[in-house]
Amino acid sequence: MRGDRLARQWRIIQLLTHSRTGLSVAEIAKQLDEPVRSIYRDLEALQKAGFPFYTSREGRHSRWKVMEGYELKMAVPFTLEELKVLEVARYLVRSMSKGSLSGLMDTLVGKIHAALPPGLAEKLAGFQDQFCDSVLHKRIGSDLERASRKAKLSRRLLNSRR
Repeated sequence: MRGDRLARQWRIIQLLTHSRTGLSVAEIAKQLDEPVRSIYRDLEALQKAGFPFYTSREGRHSRWKVMEGYELKMAVPFTLEELKVLEVARYLVRSMSKGSLSGLMDTLVGKIHAALPPGLAEKLAGFQDQFCDSVLHKRIGSDLERASRKAKLSRRLLNSRR
């Protein structure tokens, strides 16, 4: 079945990208419980599709490897609205926690941002700017209001004591 072949190829991609030393076709076939011939066909199809797989000979044996520096990036399955919520949560965590939780949140968001497609990353950056401006404006405004109320109260107290 076509879906079975696609699923098998996906598993091959996962195996090879997570292997440091590469894998022989026999090892791949054994791990996937598939015929060796099918693995050869799949590897050839994946190479034609542009995956940077190559073979290196070690004595009489060949090992399939991924070219140095290749990293399989997954599409981020988040909508812009979900990413906005994550940014708001990041802001809240930062404002409430100065310790390791804040650092972990920054690391998490950084990993997600690294995998974003450019268009989505730009939209999110625009939201970040708007959100920060809005929050800072409200915070500064409320701080000024609070200071103004304190000053009025202080004046009233001083006037009442006279």
